[in-house]
Amino acid sequence: MVHPPHTQEDAIKREGEGREYTD
Repeated sequence: MVHPPHTQEDAIKREGEGREYTD
């Protein structure tokens, strides 16, 4: 499961990587 974004930067990274992106 993907962890929720801690900051806006993480949110942007998640959008770029998709569900595969993990914190």
